[in-house]
Amino acid sequence: IRRLLESEGAGTRQVAALINRDPAIAAKIVRAANSPIYLGAAKCDSVQTAVTRLGLNTTRQLVIGFTLRDLFQSSVPLLKKVMTEAWQHSADVASISLVLARHTRLFDPEEALLAGLVSNIGVLAVLNYAQNYPLLLDDEMLLRQWIDQLKGPAGALVLEHWQFPDEIVEVARGCEEWNRCPTPQIDLCDLVLVATLH
Repeated sequence: IRRLLESEGAGTRQVAALINRDPAIAAKIVRAANSPIYLGAAKCDSVQTAVTRLGLNTTRQLVIGFTLRDLFQSSVPLLKKVMTEAWQHSADVASISLVLARHTRLFDPEEALLAGLVSNIGVLAVLNYAQNYPLLLDDEMLLRQWIDQLKGPAGALVLEHWQFPDEIVEVARGCEEWNRCPTPQIDLCDLVLVATLH
């Protein structure tokens, strides 16, 4: 969906057809379009009318958000606990990033929201790997040390593989590097760092 929306001439019909391939995401998009935030004169009864109401950019952000939320699930109690914490952290950082972007007008608020949501994606990669090592599943402190060490590089690799823009990849790589100073200009990663601090 992200690739389709980045291409020239993407329309609501094509986006809706792609979303309809995943009934769970389709239902969530229609529900979002009918929520009080976006509610119009008539109720949306199809994905295409929902996409039209939401707009392509908001639809893209919602699909990514819904998909990410579904990834932060596990049946292993320790992993479930850490994933829940990581998702809550991502949601909080994303919300604050959106508000900061609106307030400062330095970044597109929707991009800031996306950057906040994916800033912690490396945790998922580390936890997915950890499932293969019972020693890590029995030692929460050791698992958290692994997460702290690997989530930045792992998150950047995941987002590069998913072909996210470089500035979003840099957010995953540096979202908790408090001493980073790659450029004299403020970038999206700096905004997410401030949101994380808050």
